[in-house]
Amino acid sequence: METLRRACAVAAFAALALTSCAAPPVVEVVQQVTPTPAARSTVTVPAAAPASTGVAQPSEAAPAGTDVTLATLKTAEVPANCQLPAQRLVDGKTTKGSPGTGELMLDRGMYAFVDLAGLGYKQALVAYQCNAGGVGWPQRLLLIGDGGKLLANYDLGTAYQAEHANVDTMTDGNPVVVRWLAYEGAGTDIVHTTSSVTFAGGKLRVTEAEPSYVKLQNSADFVSPTGRLLCHLGPDGATCAATPGAMKKAPPASEVCPSGGTPNAIGVTSSASWSCASGQVADPTERTDLYAMVDWPYRYGRWQVLPDSGFSAKVAVLPYGKTLVAGTYRCSMATSGVTCKNTATGASFALNQAGVTLKN
Repeated sequence: METLRRACAVAAFAALALTSCAAPPVVEVVQQVTPTPAARSTVTVPAAAPASTGVAQPSEAAPAGTDVTLATLKTAEVPANCQLPAQRLVDGKTTKGSPGTGELMLDRGMYAFVDLAGLGYKQALVAYQCNAGGVGWPQRLLLIGDGGKLLANYDLGTAYQAEHANVDTMTDGNPVVVRWLAYEGAGTDIVHTTSSVTFAGGKLRVTEAEPSYVKLQNSADFVSPTGRLLCHLGPDGATCAATPGAMKKAPPASEVCPSGGTPNAIGVTSSASWSCASGQVADPTERTDLYAMVDWPYRYGRWQVLPDSGFSAKVAVLPYGKTLVAGTYRCSMATSGVTCKNTATGASFALNQAGVTLKN
């Protein structure tokens, strides 16, 4: 029993000793320090990073240009042309250079507002005309941007190397559709063209610049691309030599040629009918005199050697899909043959190797 009491006393004493030797409790003191002005100037507090949403945030886009207006065009830049220097217009007209003048075709509506260059605002495609010494030069198409800046230009005279080239109509859109005509001198052999105008590579692109028809000042002799159809067109009518197939359907000579001869041609004047040509219906061979330029619109068709035409020299070829016009008469070439018509009366004939159809 005594032994037990002694053991308990020793244990109690040991516990008391341990308690008295333990480290005192730590009290954390937080001291607030106010930085000096100099210290405050060097303190940088990083901005909190935005919470991620998993969606890429768009960057701030540069502002687009301002849409071009008629007012912009009146002070637009124009290229050097007609012996005039490049310059800015004043009220839509040139003020520098001589002997000619230049202006934008604003009063005639020859402009279109469209974002042709893909810049985020509407530019203006506009026709620019000028003259030197009273003679008008081929018009140019200008693409005008923000502030009247000249972005690109295209010389319509380069399409056919014509003396004159004028815009007739212009339709908004991308591409812009431009109807225009090219001609020589006082209006001979007018080539009517419909073109699509686009912008690529820093340049205006005029495509599909294929004329739909040519209005002749006088007359023209021509053959089909195969050389097997030979025709003449003038302001008094159209005539083509009969083909082997057509000859099989020819009316009796007594009905067509009462004075003798053989029905060998088909023509249209006020009506379509057979006729008796005493000589060659047409002479489409190439000529080098000045009249040849009037006789055949060489920019529209082409001169070519065609063995099947029966001529050894180059002949005037009317391409497929093309039309010649003289007065109220027109002849259109197609792979199916040639069709000539009097648009005033509606009379026509359609001719190919297989035969001919007359309509009155």
